[in-house]
Formats: sequence, structure tokens, C-alpha cells
Amino acid sequence: MWSGTIRQLRDRAKCDDFSEWLGDQCRRSLINPSPTELTSWTYSIRALLQALEAKEFDVLQVILELPMPIGAERADVVLLGGTPDNPKAYVIELKQWSEAVLEPDTLEVMVPGYGLHQHPLIQVLNYRGKLRLFHSRAALYDMKAAVFLHNMALPRVAALIRYLPSDVTSAGEVFGLEEHTQLANSVRRHLLPCSLSDDEHFRFRTAPYEQTRHLFDIISRRAPEIAARASVALAEEGIGLTEEQDVLVAEVLKAVQQRDPKVFIVQGGPGSGKTLVAVTLLLRALEQKYRCVLAIRNNRLQAILRRCFDESYRGASGAMMYFEPRQGVGIGHSSFGGTFDLVVCDEAQRMESRIMPTVLARAPVSAVFLDESQRLNPPEQGTRLAFVRASREAQREPHLRTLMAAVRCRGGQLYHTWVETLLIDPTKLTEPTLAGQLWRRYYTFKVCESAEELIAELAALRDSFGGTRVAMVASFTESPGNSRNPNAQDNVRLGYPLSSGWDYYQESRLDIRWLMRPEEYVQFWLHGKSNALNRVASIYGAQGFESDYVGVIWGRDFVLRGGQWTLGDPNVCFDTIEGLVFGRKVRRWAGDALELLRNRYRIFLTRGIRGTLVFCEDSETRQCLLKMLNAPTPGVHSPPNGQTI
Repeated sequence: MWSGTIRQLRDRAKCDDFSEWLGDQCRRSLINPSPTELTSWTYSIRALLQALEAKEFDVLQVILELPMPIGAERADVVLLGGTPDNPKAYVIELKQWSEAVLEPDTLEVMVPGYGLHQHPLIQVLNYRGKLRLFHSRAALYDMKAAVFLHNMALPRVAALIRYLPSDVTSAGEVFGLEEHTQLANSVRRHLLPCSLSDDEHFRFRTAPYEQTRHLFDIISRRAPEIAARASVALAEEGIGLTEEQDVLVAEVLKAVQQRDPKVFIVQGGPGSGKTLVAVTLLLRALEQKYRCVLAIRNNRLQAILRRCFDESYRGASGAMMYFEPRQGVGIGHSSFGGTFDLVVCDEAQRMESRIMPTVLARAPVSAVFLDESQRLNPPEQGTRLAFVRASREAQREPHLRTLMAAVRCRGGQLYHTWVETLLIDPTKLTEPTLAGQLWRRYYTFKVCESAEELIAELAALRDSFGGTRVAMVASFTESPGNSRNPNAQDNVRLGYPLSSGWDYYQESRLDIRWLMRPEEYVQFWLHGKSNALNRVASIYGAQGFESDYVGVIWGRDFVLRGGQWTLGDPNVCFDTIEGLVFGRKVRRWAGDALELLRNRYRIFLTRGIRGTLVFCEDSETRQCLLKMLNAPTPGVHSPPNGQTI
């Protein structure tokens, strides 16, 4: 937003129009602050200048709202000092909070009037880590990090850090309302004396993204730990790479070693291990000190994998980025200046064709993992043909590969074939030869008569076997969700009243809400919160992660009529896609809509490792599925009620 010296900032802060000046600086850097944000910045910066009021600090250089090398995050303040031979930096997160309560289980803080917030010390340590690992000039600096809670009394500050892990509290400092002197002393010890060149702040803030030697050092020491965490998060614990996956990884890394310009376009169905291979490629490439990035579309998936990296080293998640985020810079933006030896793209079916050549040109070698059957929205254009064209435009030779093994569901390929038949031509499932597939001996599939029955069945499975993981997912119907207000009625997915006006759950006493924030998905999938069975994940949070048993709330958007799938009532669908409401605009692209809905339910039905339970909110669809499961099954005993397979 602005950079200069402490003296220059102090002189400006003394002016009556300081707040207006800050607003102008924001808008010049494409930030559009609210009046509340401007007020907060004004008070926080003046509080910092008050702590650094001694003249000796005037020579320090300061950068306000420094963008991280990747993503949309910005560090509030970066102070620069030291000497040209030994430069030093101090990253400071400013908070105007007067009170906040730590949630020990998640290490988040609840701030009155703001809601849940990442712990500011963890936040600023992530900033320091990203600068150290991915900022070409910051890598030369000795960096410290601190939080300045300039309105918070010391007892509240102490409560805020009481349960933080020792590796967090030892890595950074937290200063409160009465600790101006302590903050000044810490800055003095670290940054003074200062003899940097006058334009160092400009060089620092304009330096490009670069994967530094620090990153390779961290990965070489911690890659096995990161891989173990990622494997647990991906529910692949105990499942190593298959032979075909291992051969693919070796082939890609050989091309990287030889700098052979290639794009590996890897198609794989649900459960074929695409994300596991993508993460393995990233870690092995970084271990070998190749510059590598994992690009992805799904922010829920990104949040969980980022946590895996950051738990091993704060900021290491900078080795992951979005294709084209709404805020900040992604690998598909022309303004991004990073280059790599290897680009790995997961969920590439969700990429738009216009950015494909830009992404593939970032490195001599790219590995693109996709499943055309998991395209969710109209703008997503990631097909094999589209990537072949983009590869040639980027002057890279396309190489088509396929992952055949279905490593997730215990029902194997036979279950996947059954799901495919169900979603494409369900009339065939009345034929005994298809109804009697062997997957039924190894995989549970049940259609429940009510949501309460589904929840009770999942709870029984959870409680019957130690360590069993269960979860619920739901179609984007009945409720639009409201990420700004977790208590909003729009977040109720099973309960009453619903945003759609449907009164089905009026007598149920259910109050089960959407997961709305990416961080909630971390707790849901990574830390076992899904077992509580009081929240549901949407389609955007059901990709790449799975539990032993998954319960699917099958909405009224995709229904069976006369043995064929058709669109349900568009007024009960609330998924917003590129400015369009999925349901209410669905008739404008009706043919595509059926295919996209088929893709969504294909994902839902293949998340469970050991089984899938379904409750269809449309009664006719529910009865049709029950009838299919009651079909004769030669050679396989059917349960008495005909519902559980």
C-alpha cells in the first residue's frame, strides 16, 4: 500500500487528513477499504508509531500492507533495518481488538463483532514463513514476527496465548496495550543500527516470487512428515502408490531432470489416487530441489492441504496456489511472475481454457490431473482435448496417461461401474445380471427412508468400530448459505425453516447447517469433526476427501421420473455459479445442467471408503432407488428389508 521511512510515515500521521491519505494509498494499490477498515488502520498505525516514538527509529524503513508472494494475504507492517551485509526484517500484525477468546481445540479466536478469526500469532508466523520461503529478497533477511494488540489489556493477552503450542509461542511475540516499551525494545534489538540503502523498501516490496533455498532445506528435512499428514488428510493412510502411479511419478520426474518440454495429461476416475500422486510429485520434486508448485481450484481442498504443510513449517503452504483466485494472484494470472521446473495441477477439469497456455508455460514440464466426469460448473473447460491444444500453444508436447486403479472404494471398479449405470441409464439396474455385481459383498449401500434414519445409521457405524469415520454431504438445494454470518438461517440445510420455504423438516427437530468457511473443512475432514454428524459439506468440500461411511442428502435438483433422470424444481437450488444462480438459471443451459448434476452425484456416491448411505428428499426418486435395490440378485443373498446391500 505504501513504503518509506518511519520518519516519513510519522510526519504524514500527524496530518488531519491521515485517514483520507491512507484511503488514497489503498485505492492506488487496488484495495477498496471500508470506513471501518480505514478507521482501524488509522488507529493501529498511530499506535505503532507511538511505540516507536524515539528518534532512533526514524531511519527504519516500513512497508504497509505488503502482499504475500502468493495468494491474497497482506502483512500489516514490515519494518526493515540492519545493514546491507546483514539485513533484518520485522513482520508485525496489528490488531485493534480489545477482547478475543481462544478456542483451544482449533486455535482460532472468537472476536466480538467479527466472528472466528485465525490466531494472529499463527497468522503472522505464516507471513514470515511465506516471505522466507517464496520471496526472492526476503530470503536474504533475518526475520522476526510479532503481534501488537494495542487495545487489549495484558490479562486478555495472556489468555489468548495460554494454550498455544510451544513451537508457536517461541517463534513470535505478542504485545498488548501496556507494552509499548517492550515492543520498542524488541524492534531496537533486532533492527538497529540501520544503514540500508534509501531505496531498499522499494526493492523489497517489488521483488518477485521465488522458491528459495530455505524451502528446499525445509522439504528435505520434513517431507516424510508432510507426506504422512497429507496421506491422513486424503484418507489414503496405509495405501502407498500403486505400480502404475509410481511409474507415472518416475516418468514425470525424469522429464523434469532432462528439461524435456512435456505436458502429462492424466485422466483418472473417482478414487484413482490423482491427488495422492499430485502431492507425491510436489514433495519429491521439492526434495530434489526442483522448483515446483501444486495448483488447484478447490479452496476447501487447498485449505486442508495447506494445513498439512503449515503444521510442518509455517508458510510452507506457499508451494500451493490457485489457478485464478478472485482475490490475489494465481498461477493463471498474466501478472504472476514466478517460473518453475514443474507445475502440477490437480482438479484440472475445473480450469478455464483461456488460462491453460499461461499455466503450462510456467515450467518446461507440467503434470495435469483431471476427471472430465467431475466438471461441476459451466465455465469449467478442463478436458483432455482442451489441454492438448493448450500444450501445443505453449510449445509443450502433450502426453496422455490414464490412472486405471480405483483405490478408494472397497467396492472397486465394479461399484464405480454400478454408479455410472445408475446415473446414466438406471433402467438397466432392474436386470439381475447388473444388479448382482460382486461389489455388494464388500461395500455397503443403503437407501434410508428419512434423514433421521440416515443419521442414526451413520452414528451406529461410527460407534460400532473404533476409529470409524463418518460424514454427511448434501446437494446445494433448499439453503444458499451465508459465510458472513454463521448463525444465519440461510445456513440451515436440514431443519426448519428452510430458505426454499419447504416445510418437510418442520417436525424433525433437526438443525444441521452447512460448513461455510474453508477452515471449517479442515476441522471437519482432518480433525474428525465430521463424526459429530451436526454439519454437512457441500459438493465443493466433498472432493478429494472421504470417510469410511458417507451419508448423502440427495436433493430435489436431480430426480427420477419414468426411469430417467431429469431436472427437479429450479427454485430449490441455490448454487451461485459465476453470477448465475444454478437452479433458477438452469433452464438456459438445460442439456449441460443434467450432465453437471450427474457429475455432482457421481462425486457424492464415491466418497465413502466402506459404504454410502443415501436419503433422497424427493419421494419418487427414493422409491425408485429402493425398487432397484429390491431387484432379484442371482447368487447373492438379499437382506430381508431389501434396502441394505
